[in-house]
Amino acid sequence: MSPRLRDILERTGRFLLPIVTLLVAWELAVRVFDIRPALLPGPLAIAARFAELAGPEPIIWQHIGHSGWRLLLGWVIGAGLGVPVGLLMGTVRPVQRSLGPLISLLLSVPTIAWVPVFLITVGIGDRTVVAAIALGSFLPICYHAAEGARRVDRRWLQAARLMGAGPLRLLFGVLVPGAAVDTITGLRLGMAYAWRALVGAEMLAAASWGLGFMVFAARSFYDVSAMFLGLALIAVGGLLLDRLILRTLERRTIVRWGMVEGP
Repeated sequence: MSPRLRDILERTGRFLLPIVTLLVAWELAVRVFDIRPALLPGPLAIAARFAELAGPEPIIWQHIGHSGWRLLLGWVIGAGLGVPVGLLMGTVRPVQRSLGPLISLLLSVPTIAWVPVFLITVGIGDRTVVAAIALGSFLPICYHAAEGARRVDRRWLQAARLMGAGPLRLLFGVLVPGAAVDTITGLRLGMAYAWRALVGAEMLAAASWGLGFMVFAARSFYDVSAMFLGLALIAVGGLLLDRLILRTLERRTIVRWGMVEGP
């Protein structure tokens, strides 16, 4: 076995061990204490419910698909606005003085509180869900990008100017790499906030389909297994997006540049 493969297996084992331990303890507790599935289903019952919903009429994949594209679209919009606005706040003092207090104020308001406002102004459906996700991800991304830009050593910018660097070279050659650690942290937090906004908005604003909608609809039928299944899929989806998108971005930028240690 090659050292690289051994290292991958060891890291995978360390990652899965606490999750598997929790699932085994959960299943044993349900069986030993004879807890009714209507109150707390075990992992095996939840897995059986997943197999049922992914069976001949695989409605679970439609829920996952609708939630996935809403989440990615809202997060991309939030990141596309949050990163440049944050970098601008971190480098231009008048912008920081005017927008900084507003961003700090809005950060304290839960995104779910904006959903009724969006329902009135935008209407029920995908637009409200995407708007809530975009707002929920924009705020932490903007805040951390601004913090990263403020931490960039101004001597780097001065040295680059003396060497003839233009505005674009200063932006992409000095400012963006210098703020990358905080910006990627903001992107990760933005993804977490996006998931929370997705679930809350789908519960209130989704006309049909979506994991949040599924969890809320299952409550009406007292389908506790479907509720737990929705929560599990949300957790797994967040983990996969973090590992596949944000962890890859991190490895190819700040880890490769030696700004942080690799996982």
